Amino acid sequence: MEGEEADHCVEDFSVKISQGGMRSLGLHVAVETLKLLRCLISTKRWSTAGDLLDILRVVRKKLVDAHPHEDVITNVFRRIMKVIRDEYANMLSALREEDAAGTVARSSSKTDDSSAASSDYPENAVELPDAVAKNMPVAPVRQHERHMYLKDVSKDEGDYSVSFPALDSSVLEIIDSEILPEMEESGDSIATQALQHIHNDEVILTTGYSTTIAEFLQHAARKRNFRVIVAEAAPSLKGHEMATALKKANIETILIADAAVFAMMARVNLVVIGTHSIVADGGLKAPVGALNVCLAAQHHSVSVLACAPMFKLSPHFTCSYDQGAFNLLQSPHPVLPLSVAEMLPNVDYLNPTFDYVPPELITLLVSELGSHSPSYIYRLLRDLYHPDDQDK
Repeated sequence: MEGEEADHCVEDFSVKISQGGMRSLGLHVAVETLKLLRCLISTKRWSTAGDLLDILRVVRKKLVDAHPHEDVITNVFRRIMKVIRDEYANMLSALREEDAAGTVARSSSKTDDSSAASSDYPENAVELPDAVAKNMPVAPVRQHERHMYLKDVSKDEGDYSVSFPALDSSVLEIIDSEILPEMEESGDSIATQALQHIHNDEVILTTGYSTTIAEFLQHAARKRNFRVIVAEAAPSLKGHEMATALKKANIETILIADAAVFAMMARVNLVVIGTHSIVADGGLKAPVGALNVCLAAQHHSVSVLACAPMFKLSPHFTCSYDQGAFNLLQSPHPVLPLSVAEMLPNVDYLNPTFDYVPPELITLLVSELGSHSPSYIYRLLRDLYHPDDQDK
């Protein structure tokens, strides 16, 4: 029954993603993934950290195969697997320290007993030859029950074969008290940094719609007066949604076509964009249109801020020419209606979802952990993920 409950959790989660119930809402996907992991840890049968890691690895692969472009899912899995490894290492280290302390205590006790026994020997006692002493039977040393734990402790920590009954409760507590609140508050943490980057009378340019960027600009508008130029991000036209949200916050907003970005960039002070994920080289897997904006910003020497929470940080590299593995091609109908396409039968129509923005086009990455240069990403990857969990 426990295994069936976990399987139901996985299926329900996958259905929600497939039906688009959480698509484009990175925070919702991250929180739901944490709930799924909680279900797996508490209902699946496992005895050691190695068993649990194997279970999570299998489920993660299943979800990645079904939803290859939902990077947040596998990022959250990696984060929790790192927590499991760290907690296991902490418990193993504590157990070793306890064993070392017990060994010292027993050695001290044996030394005291030997000293006491030797003082009772008569003066004319004869010392036995080594050969005889070696062959004399020795009473076995009685071991404490907890030493059953220690039969494999001498192995490397990467074995993960020692069983710790408290491991599940420890991991679940970290999820509930640290990781979940950190994710839920990530948007606010990023938004509070807006005043460090946006100043009075500046012109800000953004493209498409991002909840993180909307909150970032709205927070800055409480104490700063500035204008925002929004590129509409065709063919999705998500920029219209962004312009509406900013206008409701009483921010002076101008909506422009994507083709006008380069012409308008000459009067822009700062570009602020959101992203689908941050890749291992510090570049971005961002909504289509972001690359054109960043290239125009580079030409006009305008700084580019990319705002994203850390659950969007991916340990994988990508490149723009590998579109098959990197991009998601949608229906071309928004680009060219079928009635027009039928008149041009020899033309291929593409409607990609993402752009790859190389790190040299990004000035600063802003997350709940602060502001970082793209070249600092390697350090964040090392802190958040274990190298053994960075495979797909």
